[in-house]
Amino acid sequence: MKDENKTKKQLIDELVGLHQRITNLEKSETERKRMEVAVREALRYAESIVETVREPLVVLNVDLKILSSNRSFYKTFKVTPDETVGKFIYDLGDRQWDIPRLRTLFEDILPKNTKFDNFEVEHDFPIIGRKIMLLNARRIYREDIGMQMILVAIEDITERRQREKELKKLSEELARSNADLRDFAYVASHDLKKPLQSIEGFAKLLGRRYKGKLDAKADEFIEYIGSGVKRMQELIKD
Repeated sequence: MKDENKTKKQLIDELVGLHQRITNLEKSETERKRMEVAVREALRYAESIVETVREPLVVLNVDLKILSSNRSFYKTFKVTPDETVGKFIYDLGDRQWDIPRLRTLFEDILPKNTKFDNFEVEHDFPIIGRKIMLLNARRIYREDIGMQMILVAIEDITERRQREKELKKLSEELARSNADLRDFAYVASHDLKKPLQSIEGFAKLLGRRYKGKLDAKADEFIEYIGSGVKRMQELIKD
């Protein structure tokens, strides 16, 4: 009888334990569904943000898989959502995003910082050609779902760098032209000074020897020569 009662007690305990496990499983399933809903809402929230920005944006999880991207990203880099969402960032476009500088940002810099601004990456893409990009990255933590995301904004500065290169080239050409002009001015002024000095010397000599000995007009002409020489010397000096 004692053994029979013990067996019944064990059975009851087992039933209670089984009921508790079922209850825990139901709670776990409810929590899992709640988390799934929260994750979907978080992704929709992230997508609504990235779609309002004109520059290319991607949202990654901590494993560097793409959760979402905006239209500008697809348009700029000539990829589709099916080729992008859920993919490892380095695997995009037949691994054309496997860029050493990008690995430096995601694997060395971001793990130690919550954000990073103006990280320059230059790369030759097989489809769209050479691009120079500025990357701004942020690590974002959603407490409601216990999930961390990485928001990456990409600014294409290829045309800006090209314009800067052209302006630098024009500036260098202008500097060379100015140097040539200075050299010419120096040589020209040096060559002009000698005949002016001769004119000035002979005009002074005429003035000393013949002032008052010729007519009044002659004295006036000599003064004109002297004044003209001085004006020319000032112009050369300037």
